[in-house]
Order: sequence, then C-alpha cells, then structure tokens
Amino acid sequence: MRYLKSILSVLLVCLFCYAESAEFHAILLIDSEAENIETAMVKNHSRWRRQLDKISQYTGMEVHEHAFVGKDLRTSDVFPFIQSLSTQPDDIILFYFCGHGYRTRHKDNQWPYLCWAHENIAVDFKLMTDLLMKKQSRLLFAMAECCNNFIESQEDVVVEEYVPLHVDIIRSNYEKLFLETTGTIIASSSLPGEFSWAWVHRGSCFTLAFLDAIDQEVRQVGGTEWAIIFEVAGKKVGDLQSPQYVIME
Repeated sequence: MRYLKSILSVLLVCLFCYAESAEFHAILLIDSEAENIETAMVKNHSRWRRQLDKISQYTGMEVHEHAFVGKDLRTSDVFPFIQSLSTQPDDIILFYFCGHGYRTRHKDNQWPYLCWAHENIAVDFKLMTDLLMKKQSRLLFAMAECCNNFIESQEDVVVEEYVPLHVDIIRSNYEKLFLETTGTIIASSSLPGEFSWAWVHRGSCFTLAFLDAIDQEVRQVGGTEWAIIFEVAGKKVGDLQSPQYVIME
C-alpha cells in the first residue's frame, strides 16, 4: 500500500509539472463591427472568456488570451502575431473567430471566408488553420462561428495566402511614392459621361480600390510606382466605371 501511495504521489507531481510547463494559447478573433450582429459577437467573447476561466481552473494550466476585437481585428496585427507566436510541443492552441462569413462557387475547400469588417477583407479559414498547424502544438482546436453560404459576387478583398514581409520593404516603397516622386498627379474616379459608384456601408468604389492598390503595391519587393497603382486600382474597379489619371513630371 505504501508503494502504491508513492507511485500515486509521483504521478500527481508529474501531472502538476506537465500543467505547469505546457502553455494554453487562446486566440480570439471577435468581429464586433460585423453589421447587424455586433452585440451577439460581444456576447460570444464574454462566454468564451468564462469558458477559458473554467479550462484554467480544471486543468491547472494558465490560459494566455490573445483577443483581437473590432477595430483591432486587422491583418497587420493578427498575422504578425501568429507568425511570431512561440510554442512548445506540449502546448495547446485554441483559435476562435466570430463574425460574418461566406464562400464562392469556385472556392476549393469546405471552409468559409472569414469577413473582417474593419478592413473589408475576407480571410480564408483554411489559411488561418494552416498557419497554426505549422506551430506543431500538441493540440490545435480551431472554430469559425460564421456563415458558409454561397454568394454570387463579393465586395471584400480575399486573403488566401500570407507572406511575411520586412517593414523596410514597405517603408522603401512609401518613400519612393511620396518622398522621391516629383511633379503633379491628377485623377478622377470616372471618364466623361460615366457615373461614379459607392457602397453605402463601405465607401466609394474607386477610393476603396485605390487605397487597397496602395496597400498591395507597397508590399512588392521589386518596388512600385504611381502608374502601376492606378492600373491595379482600375482593374479592381472592373466594369463599374473607368478611372482616369494624368502624371506630369
């Protein structure tokens, strides 16, 4: 009996040490700006926080909550965080998203696009899980609380891959556009005789396309220039209208 008690004591110590050494990372993406469901998303966050407290209480593990809520749900914050997250083989990662979601007819996997309202983008859920699987934690639990219905046309910029870039590349391209460029640039959102369109809840079509083109092109390793940005923006607008621009050196 004394021998059995010794074994049980050792097991309890081992379990305690295991709980102490392993880490529990809870990554919560809460889109509290998702139109018409804002309050529900905040409620989801509250309920998950209570559940995380229970997980910590009954497992003995300290839960590290990393929450990206509302305007803080941005690619510039979420992706670098995941990229830099340091994990050990015994760690646990819990990933949770709540907000709007959808899919397109040509989407090649069963998982939805996750809509991030603040940036008007849609991130492939599979991209998120692929990035987290690379951490090789003992357990990865990932859940997306959102729609997965088909839509025929989309307004969001779709993100299906992530390539980490050094900030020096972005800085260099911004300097080229604004510090090294001289002359005059004049642009309008449509040609003579055309309408210029806007989405009530998002903004003007060309403005959105133009700003997105800047964000896209400043990440190019080979550099960029204003003419390229206007061409990219024009393609993003599509057949809705035809932006025009003049660059005078």
